Parts: sequence; C-alpha cells; structure tokens
Amino acid sequence: MGDALKFAMFGVNFLFLAMGATMMGVGIWMAVDDVDAREAMAMAGVNEDLYWTSVYFMIATGVFVFVVSFLGIWGAISGAKWALFGYIGVIGLAIIVQLNVIILTAIFWDSIDAGVESNMKTTLQTCYVNEDSKDETSESWDEMQTDFKCCGSTSYKDYNGSIYDINNPGMIVPWTCCVMTSEKQDYTKDDVYDRAKCSSDAKEGVTSSVALHVQGCYPAMKDHLSEHSAILIALTCTFAILEISGIVIAFLLVRKGHD
Repeated sequence: MGDALKFAMFGVNFLFLAMGATMMGVGIWMAVDDVDAREAMAMAGVNEDLYWTSVYFMIATGVFVFVVSFLGIWGAISGAKWALFGYIGVIGLAIIVQLNVIILTAIFWDSIDAGVESNMKTTLQTCYVNEDSKDETSESWDEMQTDFKCCGSTSYKDYNGSIYDINNPGMIVPWTCCVMTSEKQDYTKDDVYDRAKCSSDAKEGVTSSVALHVQGCYPAMKDHLSEHSAILIALTCTFAILEISGIVIAFLLVRKGHD
C-alpha cells in the first residue's frame, strides 16, 4: 500500500513538473520571441506594462508549480512529514486562489467582455493606418481580419470615422476585410474577390455580403474559442483532479507514516 501511494504521488507530481516546465517555457518564449502575442494584446488595448506583468506572472507560476512538484516528490520518496504537510498546505492555498479567480471572473465577466471589445474598437479607430502600413497594430489587424474572415472589432462599421476612413476616402474598409478568391496562407490585394462590391456593400451598411466579411473580429475570436472550449474545460478539469489527487495521496502518506 505504501509503495503504491508513493508511486501515485510521484506520478501526479511528475505531471505537475511537466506543466510547470511548460508554463515556464511558454512564458520565456513570450518574453523573447512571441511578437504575435504582443501585437494581439496591443489590439485589445492592453498596455505593454500589463503584457510584461502577465508574462512574468506565467513564468513565476511555472516556477511555483515546478518547485511544489519537487516538494511532493521529495515527500513521497523520503516520507518527510514536513514536506507532505507543506505540500498539502500549498496546494490547498492554490485551489482557494483559483476558485476566487474563477468566481471573480464570472462576476465581472460582462465588464471584462465589454472592456476588451471597446479597447479593440478604440485601437482600430485610432491606430490602424492602412493595409500598406508596416506598423505592428496595422499589420496585426490585417492578419487577424484575413485569418478569421472578419472586419473591425464588433463589425465593419467600426471603420466609420476612423483614421483609415479619414485618410482613405471612398475605400470604406481595407481590402483585408474583403472575401478572397481562394484559401491560402498570405494574401495580397490581388486575391480579393471583388474590391468594388466590397466597398459598396460596406458603404450601404449591408448585413450579409458575398464580397465583404460583415462579422466583427471580436465575436469571430469568441466563436473560435467556443469551438475549442471542450479542450480548455478538459485541461482545467485535469489540473483540478491532479491537485485534489495530490492532496488526498499526501494525506494518506502522512497517515501511513503514523501507523
């Protein structure tokens, strides 16, 4: 029984170890090389300081999970009660913090949702220059609009009164908002199905079009996340099960040590 518990404890914390290492790796990658993530955060109106705070938080969380998993493994191998009690306390505290984050997110979700949507619209209207601009914000919007087949933040009408609208009279929306002739990785204006109809449909304020993507990018991204929600839920549940399993196994090892 004792060996089985030790092996179970080792297995659970080996998975924690892998998760911690992955989080550290992703955080370091975002800090060093992930330009796309920084651009996406900028489009959502998130300032650079908050971005770097998020990156450092991810790295710190990875280190925390990594260290706690070593504590669990050491407690299982050595049978040291201080390590097992420390492990139980730390994991229990982590569960409480996670529950608070979930509850607060649920309570303030409407405000968070509206804030992100509003910030994206503001960024689009004040920072997007045109399709030929090489600044990060403009390039990010163009890439998102072609990838998600969308236009603007909430809809293509977000371009009304924007810097793009003022500097490009008669165009209404950039060509990256238009339907393309084929599916490919990188698009150019030559791939647009019907540029004239795309602009005229945008000017008329249509609700559907064969030439213009009428859906906004924020709802398009939310739809994309919803399609993959099962994976996110499965990962969250797996992590929660591992945490609870770790606490139960550590408690049983402590009791075994008293026998």
